[in-house]
Amino acid sequence: ALSGEETALLHSEGLPGPVITENGLNLIASWDFESGTKDSVSGLEGELLNGAALAEMDDRNVLDLSGGESAAMKVATGELLDLTAVRDQVTVAFWQKFESIGNTSSFNGQSDSASHTRGFHGHAPWGGGAIYWDTAGCCDGNTQRIYKDNPGFDYKQWHHFAFVKDKGKKSIWIDGQLFHQGNNSAALP
Repeated sequence: ALSGEETALLHSEGLPGPVITENGLNLIASWDFESGTKDSVSGLEGELLNGAALAEMDDRNVLDLSGGESAAMKVATGELLDLTAVRDQVTVAFWQKFESIGNTSSFNGQSDSASHTRGFHGHAPWGGGAIYWDTAGCCDGNTQRIYKDNPGFDYKQWHHFAFVKDKGKKSIWIDGQLFHQGNNSAALP
């Protein structure tokens, strides 16, 4: 929970988006790709890079990253992600399917104050099929990383992923089922 001082600080900085509540869920950003690359909560605009494109696939509006090895959507969030550090809590949830698995990242919350600039970072999966959840840097298994080998499902089908950090506890959820959990002591930067 936020202290009164932290709550005042968050509101006084004039952050875009919803009012931050002390004990509730606070959606920071959400992309449905129906309105291009602009998120529906805070108005953050994504920049399509290196062959990334918006497309329709299986009756869904999607971010298509098959256009190149380093295809990505970059979003400059500024101070907005500082909320995750204040609480040492974050959940990143998304739908994903692959044409083929490579050495790729599914998301990266970049922080210059973390090793490898990984404030929070996920591979779902990395090339060999393992799913990694890194926070506050990479790749110490006690303070920064949890991972588990290939869950054995078809990555060419749609799956819902949720990567959760709640202070020292982290978990990875796939299609609403707990896939893996562990403890990591390093706080979000």
